[in-house]
Amino acid sequence: MKKTPSQELLTMLQAQHNGCSLYALHHILGVTDAAIYKIADGTSEMSTDTILIACDCLGVDPRPWLIRAELTRCRSPKRRQILTRILAELDTAETRAAVGFLAFFVVGFFGVLPV
Repeated sequence: MKKTPSQELLTMLQAQHNGCSLYALHHILGVTDAAIYKIADGTSEMSTDTILIACDCLGVDPRPWLIRAELTRCRSPKRRQILTRILAELDTAETRAAVGFLAFFVVGFFGVLPV
């Protein structure tokens, strides 16, 4: 079964904190332990604030996580279409930025771009 964005964030946080327990995550995120267990079993999603805190702890861009979480809650087909397009555009922009950084690193390190 596919994990929700909130479940993925919990897994990433656990990995970052040496496989800590779900109970320990409630201290890190500042939510109740009951909320963490509901997120972990898929019966609840993280709030916007909790997603922002989790992404800050992980050092990742919160925008795709916020959009993905909204997509899980969204019922409107038109709104889902818009959010999906925004997410795709964001993924493309991140890919371009990563490729640009890699090219900058290679040129800076080796002095030329490999052919």
